[in-house]
Amino acid sequence: MGMPLAVGSGRDPQTPSHELVMRAMREFEELPALRLTLEQAMRLLSAERAACQEAFDALIEVHVLERDRTGRYARCGPQ
Repeated sequence: MGMPLAVGSGRDPQTPSHELVMRAMREFEELPALRLTLEQAMRLLSAERAACQEAFDALIEVHVLERDRTGRYARCGPQ
């Protein structure tokens, strides 16, 4: 996907790791109906809570993911 993401090298605690953002994006592309809680995403991506939250926030900001009222993350748009 050719969208600008505010991601960094992972060294700046304010910027999510580019690699983690891309891994998360690939998981949701490969499994379009995937719906995950933050805890499930942490296990799937082998990431700490803060890093996972930052990556998902970045993907929400660019309308790749959305979070439903139950706290699950899913791809934006029709599944």
